[in-house]
Amino acid sequence: GAWAEGEGYGMTTCHALLELAEAARCADGKDLYAQAPEFFAGRLAWLLFVEQPGILDDARRFWVTGDMNRLRNWDAGLGQRLLLQEALKGTDLAAFASDYAEQPPKDRQYNSSNWLEVFWRDRATPRKPIAAFKLSHLAIGRGAVLMRSDWSETATHVGFTAGPLISYHSHADAGHFSVWKGGELATCAGDYRGTQNDWAMDAYIRTVACNSLLIYDPAEKMRHRHKNVLNDGGQLGYVEEDQQPGGSILAYDARRAYTYVCADLTKAYASSKVSSVRRQLVYVRPDTVVIADRVSATNPAFQKVWQCYLSGKAAAKDRTFGTDNGKVRLKAEVLLPEDAQVKLLGGQDKAIEVFGKRVAQPGGNGDDGPAWRAEVRPGAARGDDVFVVVLRVHDADLHRHLAMKVL
Repeated sequence: GAWAEGEGYGMTTCHALLELAEAARCADGKDLYAQAPEFFAGRLAWLLFVEQPGILDDARRFWVTGDMNRLRNWDAGLGQRLLLQEALKGTDLAAFASDYAEQPPKDRQYNSSNWLEVFWRDRATPRKPIAAFKLSHLAIGRGAVLMRSDWSETATHVGFTAGPLISYHSHADAGHFSVWKGGELATCAGDYRGTQNDWAMDAYIRTVACNSLLIYDPAEKMRHRHKNVLNDGGQLGYVEEDQQPGGSILAYDARRAYTYVCADLTKAYASSKVSSVRRQLVYVRPDTVVIADRVSATNPAFQKVWQCYLSGKAAAKDRTFGTDNGKVRLKAEVLLPEDAQVKLLGGQDKAIEVFGKRVAQPGGNGDDGPAWRAEVRPGAARGDDVFVVVLRVHDADLHRHLAMKVL
């Protein structure tokens, strides 16, 4: 149900696809839904998870992935859900989606999709309480997993992606993770400002802008979208005639108490610099994320960087880092490597540092993302390294004594 280009395009292009399917059903009696049931059912489930918990700026925010701005018109998400609820009427999934559609802010006036409300919202349709719905969703084609602690407005939301680069608007983001509660905590850098400018080509669409791993071979020549680009130490870029395999999800185990994901990221990187890269993520509900990485470089001299972008007011000390988004706090503790060095980059300047060169965001309006990047580096040059980082979310009201003073 996920969209390869990211939800900036999934909310527009896929909407048109669903309208086409509905037109075919109404005009010709052709059931396109029945020809791809896994996609359409998966799409409806995905749309329930891709919206972040809580209301910000009188709307929900979408999980940020691929080419997209953080501030989205969420009417398209609503429209897709209503169309799919009607198409899948009678299924448990549609009943859960129908209940979700009645959650806050159900009385909001939509800007562009009022006609969808008139034609497709059926408040008499059977409903099942969304609180009983599953807490994780795997979109295997995209290689993405979205997870929630529960279905309340104050829930924690965790995202993870490790899939192939099969679209022009895909990013070199295999292994990227995000954490949200009351707003962004751990997220990706920047927002969508064009596809061919220096900001996009050298930073925004690259691994250096994601919460993943960099392995820096200073001699590596990198290309993305048919152009030579800065060497960010990251993954192979998308080239249309030579699509990259990216990452792949090897294991997925979703329970009410936890969700476990194991991904192989090896093929996302040039074989000249890595022989093995594997990331495991365990989300222990409600508020703990454990990330373990095993990295084998072909040359011990190649720098390895584990990185995480932080929204809000960030701080770091010794082997810990964290942030406060004004509502909740995120604290991360680095368990491995034993000689890990933690550094916090950033501040008010939201340029991205790409191994010695700073790439500035272009001007113009936009919610341009986090100002901070935490880096974890081994204390010595080695061919093989293991990273283990534990991230915990603390509610500000319940855990004031933990706060940032521990950092």
